[in-house]
Amino acid sequence: MADLGIVSNAAPCATLQTLPFRDDPLVLVMPREHPLAASDRADFNASLAHGYVGLGADSALALHLEEQALRLGKRMQVRVRAEGFDGVIRMVAGGAGVAVVPLTSVRRWEHSLPLRWVALQEAWAERSLLLCSRDFSALPGYAALLVERLGSSA
Repeated sequence: MADLGIVSNAAPCATLQTLPFRDDPLVLVMPREHPLAASDRADFNASLAHGYVGLGADSALALHLEEQALRLGKRMQVRVRAEGFDGVIRMVAGGAGVAVVPLTSVRRWEHSLPLRWVALQEAWAERSLLLCSRDFSALPGYAALLVERLGSSA
């Protein structure tokens, strides 16, 4: 078992101790010419009318997004799936659809690919990342030092 983990605040972690790490909002990313690119904020419900590029069907984010769509009485139209955010973003830039990804992932590509991202207006998209451990006080020295450094950079 790992000494430390990083999870989103949407993940169930009642049996773990957690510490705030950093904000990690989800955004809607699309090709620059996409009809949804004209807005400053995106409505997840409206985005469901468009084809999606998604992560693997069993990934935590894919399951979370499908759950949000089902709460709206809809299903996501996933055209293609990729194993990681970089693959998703590259497919979006190539015109395969839209995607919901962490803003930090889009920032790496926004100046080199023809992309546009907009903030999602739903409260669930304003997520945070948490450091987690079974017991922070029982961490080995190297892990405790990492927690200290990560906490000071947050």
